[in-house]
Amino acid sequence: MFSFIKKLYFNLLINIKFVFFSDPKLLILLLSRYKVYYILCNIIKDDQNPSFDDAIGALIALFDKVKITFKKSGIQYCETRDCHKSIVQKETTVTLQLDDGTLINANKSLLSLKSPMFEAMFRSGGFKEAYQNTIRLNDVSSDCIKSFLLLLEVYCDCLLPENINVLLELITITDQYMLNELSEKLILFMINSISVDNCDIIYGWAKDFGHQLKLGASVDLDVIKYLFSSNSRFPDRVKTIKK
Repeated sequence: MFSFIKKLYFNLLINIKFVFFSDPKLLILLLSRYKVYYILCNIIKDDQNPSFDDAIGALIALFDKVKITFKKSGIQYCETRDCHKSIVQKETTVTLQLDDGTLINANKSLLSLKSPMFEAMFRSGGFKEAYQNTIRLNDVSSDCIKSFLLLLEVYCDCLLPENINVLLELITITDQYMLNELSEKLILFMINSISVDNCDIIYGWAKDFGHQLKLGASVDLDVIKYLFSSNSRFPDRVKTIKK
């Protein structure tokens, strides 16, 4: 008897996508009383589930029926958006050389004050960098380092890079150089910036670096954004989210 009920239940789920278009009242009942949306989400968490493809079809039909659109989160910037003008240029006491040969001027005292890693690096009797005027930084872009140096002076969202890849790179190096407070601010900004256009990049980055995104109550929506925007196969997308 139990197997019969289970089979009947899954057959109902398979045909939900047709209900969405034919009976709006039944649609509301299914979503509110019987928690169909959450059931469908649970099904697609298991790419081996025999109802996986049908659940995807039902979700697509649901989104189309209720005309769900994903808008970028509103981000509150400062009024002037010219905080960079208030930053006083400090004396150059060290030059940062990047992998592509780019040279960027910086100040050892500021770097040491803000970052325990740089403080240890420049401390007399510590690393060789303490006695060098030019130090090499690997695996970081010039756009990232320029933003990094500005944010050491003052934090404001208007100083953050618009390119999501640079922002994610910035989160990585602030964690690397142990700037915990700045890293938390950047992560919060990144989460508020998640959109259908960039969520696949963000989830890919989180997977590669083992970062746990704390998305709170909006996690279902963010997962769905990723599922329907990535170019990879659905089972691969689910595996990415699981990791």
